[in-house]
Amino acid sequence: MTELSGISIETFREDFEALERMALLSWREEYGKASFPNFYRPAFLHYLTDRIEDKAHLFAAYKGEEIVGFMANLPQKMKYGQKIYSAVYTCLLVIRKEYRRKGLAERGRTNGLCSCFSPLRPEKGMRGRD
Repeated sequence: MTELSGISIETFREDFEALERMALLSWREEYGKASFPNFYRPAFLHYLTDRIEDKAHLFAAYKGEEIVGFMANLPQKMKYGQKIYSAVYTCLLVIRKEYRRKGLAERGRTNGLCSCFSPLRPEKGMRGRD
């Protein structure tokens, strides 16, 4: 059984190539060669993340210098009724096989890395706000 000691959860270090390699290996270990939907291509990740001002919305798990997990929280605006809320779309979770199902994602979510998990709140000055 793999221990979580020695794993740090921190803001993603923006090594997109290492993330792509880790994701490819993780997907192949879990699902086989033919099933990898490469959402981790550096160009695609830059497209999704370059607009994010608070990079703490992107976090990763590291064992030393090696990335072993990743999760993105992409800021979004959502309209519910007549109010517009700030929210995040949590996606692109990938964790190396030996660390899967051991609580890394939950540990990262509760580690206080980003404030993106606060309750939805109406945006000031947005059309439709009371």
